[in-house]
Amino acid sequence: MNIVELYIARNCAACARAVEKIETLEASYTNVRVRIIARDDDPEEFRNSGIFTVPALVVNGALFSYGDFELADLRHFLRHRDNGRNGRNGKSRTGSSSGI
Repeated sequence: MNIVELYIARNCAACARAVEKIETLEASYTNVRVRIIARDDDPEEFRNSGIFTVPALVVNGALFSYGDFELADLRHFLRHRDNGRNGRNGKSRTGSSSGI
């Protein structure tokens, strides 16, 4: 099971586009669990996440991207996720947003 978390803020055009993409992804994959975390709805979780830029996409605990992303790239990653890498750049998100 893949866990996809999307961190967003309200009144953010890029966030709205990301939500649309993630909803499309969720509808077409049975092995993906999606969580959308809105800064305005859960500021504590947001603060503890280490995410400072929205939208931010985290896949299986690793930062996949900040900002707009291509759904095709995410689908490709999910299909090949067992390649030993834990994120687009192979970097794990461990509370620090540096290293991207």
